[in-house]
Amino acid sequence: NIMNQANSQSLISLASIDSLCQGSLLEIVPVLDASVLVDSSFWNGPNILQSDSTSITVNPNSNSIYNLTVYSPDTTLYATIFIFVIESPISSFTFNPDNACAGISISFTNTSTGFSSSYWDFGDNSTSSLNSPNHSYSTVSNFVEIYPVTLVVTENLCQLEGTFTQNVTVYPSPIASLSISSDSVCT
Repeated sequence: NIMNQANSQSLISLASIDSLCQGSLLEIVPVLDASVLVDSSFWNGPNILQSDSTSITVNPNSNSIYNLTVYSPDTTLYATIFIFVIESPISSFTFNPDNACAGISISFTNTSTGFSSSYWDFGDNSTSSLNSPNHSYSTVSNFVEIYPVTLVVTENLCQLEGTFTQNVTVYPSPIASLSISSDSVCT
């Protein structure tokens, strides 16, 4: 993903890696032909942390282009480099039904972006690594239970993670009872 542009004499080039994990630092070093006498140079691009005549250190948050202009007594040289930034995944999910009764299967839909793998924690000591699992809660109390469900998604190349938590409300299963009074029995 590196694009180098230089004048037709190819007296300058930029050497670097083509992709970078978001949050990482990168040093970009120009390679000049030995015949080039440098008067000055100028770097342009986002999040330049340090620059001098031999290199720059950058911390791009997203895909970025860096330009170098080198002034010499004979000519002006230009070079451009494109850095592809692997961004952190964004974790999110929906579930249905909302406010289910104990024992009813709840469908969880992973709506995350930029991820390679999923890990679900349903808040009741149950987990899953499926992308969009179903889960049932078996409540033993007669009270409404609230479970924090957490989805962690990971981008595998850089091991970047995104986390999202929502509460799921589970109602106790209804208990039906029927009683017959002997006073109202038909004969």
